[in-house]
Amino acid sequence: MSVRLSAGGRSIDIPDPPGGVRTDMSHWPLAVVTPPTTAMSDADYRAYLEWTRRYVVCTGQGYALVLDAQNTPGVSASQRQILGEHMQSTKAFSSKYCAGTAMVFDSTLMRGMMTAIFWLSQPQHATKVFSQKPDAIFWAKSRLETFTAGSNAARPNAGQG
Repeated sequence: MSVRLSAGGRSIDIPDPPGGVRTDMSHWPLAVVTPPTTAMSDADYRAYLEWTRRYVVCTGQGYALVLDAQNTPGVSASQRQILGEHMQSTKAFSSKYCAGTAMVFDSTLMRGMMTAIFWLSQPQHATKVFSQKPDAIFWAKSRLETFTAGSNAARPNAGQG
């Protein structure tokens, strides 16, 4: 099932994401991403990040992400490296167009670890960690309401929701 959305004054047909990842774009410019409950191969993970780059990050329109990582196995060391490369290659776009990224983890340990990482190395855009998906969606929507692409200077420190 593909989605059609309007971005930057043009319509875009968005194919389903690869690798078993579910991405709800029905409330664009809010994208809610839910990884599969089983481990992804490196090839699928790389294909999904390319899909994200093409259809979310580089649309030229402000957006917000909610990553619902509850009940997911996480990523391998090689996938963390792939993610780092992806973040580096999309840094100019995400710093300009991303209103915020909300991450939802069911693990208290994972929430604490991610919050500490963001305190030590502040992301290019607002990022916050949550224990509940509705709280994450509310925060992301509120970031979109006050966001103007290119004015991401006011980035509050990440914290737990």
